[in-house]
Amino acid sequence: MPFSFPLQDLSEWLHQNGYYQACGIPAFTTQRVCPVQNLRYERRLRAGRPLPLGAHSHPGRFFASVSESCQKLYRGLYLHQPQALEAWPGLVEDQQALWQISPLWTPAGLRQIISSIPGRSPGEFVYLGDDSGVLIESSWHWLNGQGRGRAADLCCGCGVVGLSLPDGFEEIVGLDANATSLELARVNHQLNRASLPCSYAVSDMWSAARGQFDFVVGNPPALPVTPELLYAYGGDDPAALTLRAVEGLEEYLAPGGKCLLLSFSVRERLWEQLQGLLSEDFSLEYEPRRRLIMTDARLGWMEHVFVRIERDYRGRRIRRPMSWLNWACQWSLPWVQAEPPPQACYAGNHRSSSN
Repeated sequence: MPFSFPLQDLSEWLHQNGYYQACGIPAFTTQRVCPVQNLRYERRLRAGRPLPLGAHSHPGRFFASVSESCQKLYRGLYLHQPQALEAWPGLVEDQQALWQISPLWTPAGLRQIISSIPGRSPGEFVYLGDDSGVLIESSWHWLNGQGRGRAADLCCGCGVVGLSLPDGFEEIVGLDANATSLELARVNHQLNRASLPCSYAVSDMWSAARGQFDFVVGNPPALPVTPELLYAYGGDDPAALTLRAVEGLEEYLAPGGKCLLLSFSVRERLWEQLQGLLSEDFSLEYEPRRRLIMTDARLGWMEHVFVRIERDYRGRRIRRPMSWLNWACQWSLPWVQAEPPPQACYAGNHRSSSN
C-alpha cells in the first residue's frame, strides 16, 4: 500500500482541520470528466439539501462558508493545487497531493474517500465522480434504508458505494479488475472505520464471485471523456460492460434479489439489448436520468440510465420516461474544445456557468 502512516492519524488530521466542512463546496473532480450538471443540483443546493458529490465547476463562491484551514486542504487535496500542507509520505510531497481525498456526505454519514489524481497518483487511475453519489442515494431508496443478506459492488473502484450502503448486510463483496482500485477500497474502509463487513477481490466482472447475492450494485466504466477512451472500454457500445454484468445475474442474483446499475446507452440500444438478454425470471425497469448530445457523430446522443432488475419471476418490462427537468438540461460533451478544469484555480466569487 502506498501510505506509510497510520490511517487513524490521517482521519484525525482531516477532522482537526475541519475538512468535513468541504461537503458544502459543490465542485467536480475534473470538469473534463464531469461537465457542468443540470439545474436540479442548483435547486437542491438552494433548498439547503446536501450534495453527496458536487455539481459545479467553480467552487470559489462557496469558500466563504468554510474555515481557512478547510480551504487550504480542499485546494490541495481536492483541486490538486500546490499548497503549504503538512508533508505526509505517500500522500503529500513537496506541497502537492499525490492522491485526492473527497469529503462526501452520504445517507450513511460522512465519508472521506481517497481516489486518484490524473497524471500524479501511482498505479492505475481510479476515478470518483458524481454518479457514485447518485448510485448511493438510489440504493438507499430502493432498499428502504435496510440491507439484508449478501451484496456485490461490481466495478467497485475506490469502494465508496459499498462503504455507503445501509446496515444489515452480512457481507459486501467489492469486485474490480483494477488492483489499485481494490487497494484504495481497503484503505478507504479503514480510513472511515466502516462497520460494514466488506471484502474485496480482483475480478473480471463476475470471475471471482462466489455464491449468490441479494443485492447487486454497480457503475461499470463507460466514461464519455474522449471517443478513443469510450471505444477502448466497449467498442462502439459504452454499455458493453453493463451487459456483461447483467449476463451474470442468472447465476449470481438470488431469488428475490435486486440489481441496480448505472450505464450509458447509445440512443436506446441498451433498452432493446436488455429485453433480449433477460429471461422471464427477471423484471426490468429502465429509467433515463439525462440525455447527452454528443459532439462525436458516431454516437449522436446518449442516455445516462438507471437499470433496475429484480428476480421476482414476474417478467415485467418497464421503460420510464425522462423527467421534464432532464429533458430541459441537455448539453454537448466538450470533446472538440475541452473546457478548463477547476484545478486551474478559480478564486474569489466566480459564479458557476450552470446558472
